[in-house]
Amino acid sequence: MISPNVAMRVLSFPPARGALSLLFLALVPIGLGGELGGAAQRIAFSGFAALLGTPIWAWTFAGFWSHVAWPGPEGTSVVIAARPRRLAVLLSWTALGAVIVGVPGAVAAGVLGSADQVILTFLAIAAAGLPVAALLPRLSRWHVIRGGTVSARRQGLEIRSPRQKGTRRLRYWRLEDLGGQVQVAEALPGRAGEHLAPGVRWCTGAREALQRWAIEGFDPTPEEVRRLGLDPAWSSDPRASKESPQARVLVIVALSWALLVCALLLAGLVYAVVTAPPPWWILLLAWAPALGVAILGQRLLRALHRCARAGDEPARITREGWEDLTHQQGLIRWEHVQRLEVRGHEVLLVATADAPGFRGPDLGNRMNDRLSEWGVATSAGTPRFGGSTGAVGPRHLTYAPHTGAALLLDRAARIGGTTVRRIPDTP
Repeated sequence: MISPNVAMRVLSFPPARGALSLLFLALVPIGLGGELGGAAQRIAFSGFAALLGTPIWAWTFAGFWSHVAWPGPEGTSVVIAARPRRLAVLLSWTALGAVIVGVPGAVAAGVLGSADQVILTFLAIAAAGLPVAALLPRLSRWHVIRGGTVSARRQGLEIRSPRQKGTRRLRYWRLEDLGGQVQVAEALPGRAGEHLAPGVRWCTGAREALQRWAIEGFDPTPEEVRRLGLDPAWSSDPRASKESPQARVLVIVALSWALLVCALLLAGLVYAVVTAPPPWWILLLAWAPALGVAILGQRLLRALHRCARAGDEPARITREGWEDLTHQQGLIRWEHVQRLEVRGHEVLLVATADAPGFRGPDLGNRMNDRLSEWGVATSAGTPRFGGSTGAVGPRHLTYAPHTGAALLLDRAARIGGTTVRRIPDTP
């Protein structure tokens, strides 16, 4: 039996991932034929093939997008100037569409008994689009990198180019007058951009942001963070870390997919026992999908609730205490709040030893904590910063940056008299 680690390593290779994506594209229309039984069985087959193929398609599309999109962060810096490649992007998307239409179209035409010319037409469309969709995004990205890039970081600009040794750096105060030149190589002061290709251009809003930072200092606004793709922690405004609607929708879609898979597995086991001779003890296998339905269903409801009240505050500050809304802990009186800590825009509330213990609302997390208690000693209850989406411990609550809890700290210190400790975020 192939271990999950081996399977994940195989799928980490784009050719393997692409081949599996094509396989599932071909499986979906097979249910159109009459060989699989009645209409219900054919619909179930095609639907389940599409359901299983969804994460593979999403994974493959993520790899495609990473090469088609604007160059991503380079370490601790973010690219704000590079060669444009509009034609290559257009051709790449067109080729991807040809594959998505051609592969299932050819299979569907064959299953339905269409003329050979129709089948060959769909195959030709897929064959023409596949090499372009697989190779052009990578080649065009290589072309962009070969032209050189200009990246922004906290300390200033970084200019990289294969034509020069090392990385050149510029402080923001030297960029007060970038001029009106279209080409970045001519706009940079001195000879900083001499090794950049003539086609390198600023991304939208980059020139205006650089001129403002040169005068006022580096402190990106929430709009600049979103437009340029900067790290939200670089901005002193907590609103820069606000979660985007797209991120909330993706969470809901992922949870809905996982919940549907578990529900179908559970229904399939029950159906097999009711309609077929298998022994009753097969139902004992239903504990896993049943538990998945319980955990994922709760998480999906919470995600939908958070999406519906996305503009609400993560907590309310009253005279009595900190009323938690994010973790559904209710009122935490000020005498039970030992301190509030903030690093970047992530907030940690630490309760006193005599405060009532916190209990996570998520069933899956509570089960993980219980399993950790039964196993070896773990530091799961220790307050930790970094990458948290909102952790609940026996004596602490963690609020992720996108919740906007950092906006409440000054009011909490003023009304509740609690200590607010700001921990410097390392650059």
